[in-house]
Amino acid sequence: HDFPIDPTTDTLSFYVVYICHFIKPKSVSSYLSGICNQLEVFYPDIRRNCTHPIVKRTLKGCKKLHTSIASRKRPLQRTELTEAFNNLHSSSSFDDHLFLALLYVGFFALMRLGELVFPDRIDLQDFRKVIMRDSFLADAEHLEFNLPTHKADRTFEGNRIVIKASSDRDDTVKIACIYVRERDSRFPGLPHLWVRSDGSVPTRSWFIRRLRCHFSDNVAGHSLRSGGATWLASLGVQVNLIQ
Repeated sequence: HDFPIDPTTDTLSFYVVYICHFIKPKSVSSYLSGICNQLEVFYPDIRRNCTHPIVKRTLKGCKKLHTSIASRKRPLQRTELTEAFNNLHSSSSFDDHLFLALLYVGFFALMRLGELVFPDRIDLQDFRKVIMRDSFLADAEHLEFNLPTHKADRTFEGNRIVIKASSDRDDTVKIACIYVRERDSRFPGLPHLWVRSDGSVPTRSWFIRRLRCHFSDNVAGHSLRSGGATWLASLGVQVNLIQ
């Protein structure tokens, strides 16, 4: 194509467009990194050229043009929660009450699963992100607790999560209070709110295994958050309030 051999910003931009026709655009960043590693000895400016706005915007545009359809899990239905409540609320298992409390709190507070449980990888587990027992308050009208940080919390200020009580038989406030009373009698000295029967923080795999035992296929951790949002929309709640 009679392009100059020197990897200028234009040459790298053209390369991005070309290679995105053959591989996934999200992999191109790794290709550019490898190119810089191999050619920096001969072209000292190549790393600066790779981070030039033209190259970055070209890659961003290619990601939009060649995006792949996301495989999304279905949202949980409100009626499905009631079925799980009917099966588990009278159980003698402490872990069943924990799962039920996590299920309802995650659904009605539109929480991400990662905000409620630990990651499976030990190196990613950070106790500073765990919800503490002393932040939990509840009365007949509502429950609340402090979420130390979350995915969208860029300033690390945390948020106060509040769930209003309802007249439903499977009221989230009642379910959470039953769990907390049992938790306090078993583990009064542990600082974290969500505790398994062995005293550990519940993990993602632990929750997902139980989720798939009680619900049909095509559900995952995000099914709680999307299910709660869908339920609120069905009640006529404004989109901006749900957001």
